Amino acid sequence: MPDGSRFVALGRHGTVRFNQKNVPTFVEQIPGAGMLDDAFGGLMTHLREIDGQLWACGQRGQVYRRFGRDDWRQVDQGLFVGLDPDKFATPGDLAEAMVSGPMLECMDGNSERDVYVVGLQGFMAHFDGKQWRKVALRTDEHLTWVRCYGPDEVWACGFNGTLLKGNARDGFKEMSSVDDNQTWVCLSKFQDKVYLSAEEGLHVFDAKKIAPVKTKLKPELQDAWRVDHADGVLWSIGVKDVAYFDGKNWVRVHDPDNERIGD
Repeated sequence: MPDGSRFVALGRHGTVRFNQKNVPTFVEQIPGAGMLDDAFGGLMTHLREIDGQLWACGQRGQVYRRFGRDDWRQVDQGLFVGLDPDKFATPGDLAEAMVSGPMLECMDGNSERDVYVVGLQGFMAHFDGKQWRKVALRTDEHLTWVRCYGPDEVWACGFNGTLLKGNARDGFKEMSSVDDNQTWVCLSKFQDKVYLSAEEGLHVFDAKKIAPVKTKLKPELQDAWRVDHADGVLWSIGVKDVAYFDGKNWVRVHDPDNERIGD
């Protein structure tokens, strides 16, 4: 973080918790987000740093951008589907309306003028700094993750083995060699390969096919819900299992709160 933060965490109802160096932890609230205290924006799903600023997205097409301390602004004109709760006769009608609009799951971008969001039913949209445009895709599978590695290289993944590569200008191509019920929940590019996490463990795409990662750990990775890299190291983080890869060897990190896995 440009302000020296060690980490930032997003809550489902729009609370954002900051942990900074030499500064007490503080919390901000995204105005209108969540479903508490008369807010009807919908639940929040993802937080990402893009070009030095924080962005967040959520249900019904919500997208917010942070401009400074306690300064979150909605930047989802054309995406967000607002609701007036007073216009619904029953709580059931309101609950049904709450699932209208894009259900966003993840976002990423190369700059404030090149931002992507993805969500359920094959939804993807691109922001050019002025307006959002829906990206036409040849899939209606739920999309769970998107990562940008330059203006020409954007990857997205999701249900039923979906793995897409492309950009908003030229379109997206299906890259997956998997044709089953496999669900990719996260992806990260590391050393020219794309790593995909799933409940069953970590997989890798080598430009030809997708295959399970062979870590040589005993036993192999038990699960992999998030995968990302930093400082030249790839991390796989699961509910039960955590490990990292330095490009040559995998090392398991034993979580003291979980039952020990292997030796």
